[in-house]
Amino acid sequence: MFIKPRPKLSGTVSGGLFKRVTEDVIKKDIENIGKSGDYESYIKDEFEKYAIKDNVNCFVRILPPHHGNPGLDFMKHIWAHEYFGGDGGYLCLGKLEKMFSIPNKRCPLCEKHVEAQMVGNAVLAKKLRAKEKYIFLVFDTAPEPQSTDVLVLVAPGKLKDMIIRLCEHPRGGVNILPDPETGQEVIFLRSKVKGDLFPSYASAQLGNVFPLTPGTQDYDIVAKQLVPFNDLLAISTEEDLDEVARYIITTPSNDPQPEQQTTVVTGRRGGSAPPPSAPPVTGRVPSAQPPAGSRVVKFGQRR
Repeated sequence: MFIKPRPKLSGTVSGGLFKRVTEDVIKKDIENIGKSGDYESYIKDEFEKYAIKDNVNCFVRILPPHHGNPGLDFMKHIWAHEYFGGDGGYLCLGKLEKMFSIPNKRCPLCEKHVEAQMVGNAVLAKKLRAKEKYIFLVFDTAPEPQSTDVLVLVAPGKLKDMIIRLCEHPRGGVNILPDPETGQEVIFLRSKVKGDLFPSYASAQLGNVFPLTPGTQDYDIVAKQLVPFNDLLAISTEEDLDEVARYIITTPSNDPQPEQQTTVVTGRRGGSAPPPSAPPVTGRVPSAQPPAGSRVVKFGQRR
């Protein structure tokens, strides 16, 4: 069989036909293996989520709540069915009253959770259970921040508890982390051990003071981008979740090992190796409270 030769291309790299791919681009592609960029999320598309990195210190300045929030707290408590399609998830329709003070609805994913329990598939039932999460609005105060804009930090219960413990003043009283004038950054570590399937939160500590002073760039960004927590969240319809539930197969299981289950849902919990100790914090001076003479970060130094 005669194969027609491919015609020669007229251009070269130097001639402008091709664009050279750099090592940095390839490395970024490698880091994103297994991460889908097209998934459903209960955080609306117009808001950027803070990306927590493993085995490096994460720096965030928790922002005060918007004046339009129904409560005074600086975080939002939600329940979500997660791990459907990459990093996506759906708010639990059976918890709407607790989240938004509106009537609950039938939740097809809760029904699948109960169905998995009834057939004895404990692994799948655990994955389908609505999980408690906590939403914060933050600045990334790292030396090389993800963005200079307001970001949405979605924290599991353990990270939330670590943050709240930092509000306890060692001499009594409380540290108000989101305070506009005296709020401090939080430095936390999520560790992932080689061979372990999922990461765990290892440590959290206080860092520098980051005041939000009127007339500064940071203050102007907050004034333009801070919104009530409820405006961040997307509520799916029962019909949407019925469609998702159609593809979840709940079959009996005799093997309790998660890696031997075959379902359309994949979890992100597990592992038993102890987390590594926290690496030393560089470039910042964490403290339980701003000591006398401590550096107060002024406008322009966040970035």
